[in-house]
Amino acid sequence: MNHHDVAKLVWQKIDRPLTAALVGCMMNKQMAKRPYIRQEVVVDMLESAGEFETMALEVVEQIRDESMQDALEMLETRHELLGGKTLFDLAVPTSLVLASCFL
Repeated sequence: MNHHDVAKLVWQKIDRPLTAALVGCMMNKQMAKRPYIRQEVVVDMLESAGEFETMALEVVEQIRDESMQDALEMLETRHELLGGKTLFDLAVPTSLVLASCFL
C-alpha cells in the first residue's frame, strides 16, 4: 500500500471530505513542482492530484444537488484550520473548476 492508497482510505473516514480532497490536491500539485522530485514521482503526484480534484468535485456536486445554499456556504466559510482561508481559496490555486458545479 502506497501513500496515495493510505490517503484515500483516510479520506473515506474523515468528517470534512471536501477540505481533505482540496488539501490533498493542492499538496500533490505543490510537491510536484519541487526540482528534486524524480519525474516518475511527479507523474504519480499529478495523477493523485487529479483524483483528489475529482473527489472534491463529486462532494460539491452532491451537496449542491441537496442544497445550493449549503454548498455555497460551505465553500465561502473561513476555516481557522486553513489559516482563515475558504475552500474557494484552496480550490483556485489547484485549478479546480468549482464554478462549473453551479452552472
